[in-house]
Amino acid sequence: AKHLTSAYGDRAWTVAALSAPTEQRFPIRGKRISALYPFVDGEVRYAVRHEYAQTAVDVIARRTRLAFLNAQAALEALPMVIDLMAEELHWDAKRKDREWEDAVSFLGSMGLPKGKLSLTRKDVESGRVGRYEDEEYKLYARHDKPAETLESDSQFASGQNPVQHADAPSNK
Repeated sequence: AKHLTSAYGDRAWTVAALSAPTEQRFPIRGKRISALYPFVDGEVRYAVRHEYAQTAVDVIARRTRLAFLNAQAALEALPMVIDLMAEELHWDAKRKDREWEDAVSFLGSMGLPKGKLSLTRKDVESGRVGRYEDEEYKLYARHDKPAETLESDSQFASGQNPVQHADAPSNK
């Protein structure tokens, strides 16, 4: 509710009315298009009906700005955005495929890693977006993978890890 009121002001009720029921106790309406951000399905419908959004790029870049916040989250949201727009604008399968290609190409210009540009819609829907190769992980992550952390801990005798030891500077 806070996101809708800050983004849409007195039109927030209109956006909420266009949102699908969540089948949860709270929030009652508004299925998120990305788990990481507050954008909901009603915003896509509102963008098409009231703001003249005609392409998926219009929605992910110019209406929700999700592409600017997180290109990978925008890629994960893209199937839902395209499906909602297809309902509203009566797109056929060919148009949906073209929207996918255009939007993925656009996300490449927004910093989506090159390895993600070749993913298909089915790959994204199956969760392959979140899988990283080791080199790519090191580029974007600020810490070791959990397995690497456990491996480094096993190199020291119990209580002797210089980082976790009680006398370590980080523990004072």
